[in-house]
Amino acid sequence: MSELNLYQKIQAVSNEIKNIEKNMTVGKGNYAYKAVQDIDVTLEVKTAETKFGLVSIPIRQELVKSEIIKVMKEGGGESIQYMDIVKMTLRIINLEKTDEFVDVESFGRGLDPGDKGFGKASTYARKYALLNAYKIATGEDPDENKSKEQTPITVDEIKNAVTGTTYACFEPA
Repeated sequence: MSELNLYQKIQAVSNEIKNIEKNMTVGKGNYAYKAVQDIDVTLEVKTAETKFGLVSIPIRQELVKSEIIKVMKEGGGESIQYMDIVKMTLRIINLEKTDEFVDVESFGRGLDPGDKGFGKASTYARKYALLNAYKIATGEDPDENKSKEQTPITVDEIKNAVTGTTYACFEPA
């Protein structure tokens, strides 16, 4: 591999991992969608990076936004979710010439009823930085399907439903 520069190695990893199928279902009912698992991306990339003499490491994480969101359930009642947005810089380094590297920036959003929002956002940002850096396809095109219709709510409904938080939305009961 010593004859390849950093960009040639990145291209080699890209050619090695053509796609990773979405084999996980997130959510339920009308809100369900398919996703690629973090472990699938991590293991495939780790194997290819080792083969071609690269390593990728997060070098910077920044908490861009952190909010508490009150969610109104369709059947009545409410719950609280913690939402964090993280900006991550992932560095891909040529192990044979460690002064050769490229930085990839990515964002991730994590939503959780407990304390796992930041971790979810971080995992999402790293996973998509790797998918984008190595141009790894994940199955269907997200632009292929129209977004689901959202239930509109008025400003008065938000004011009545939310006290000291920034968003209100509806989730299935």
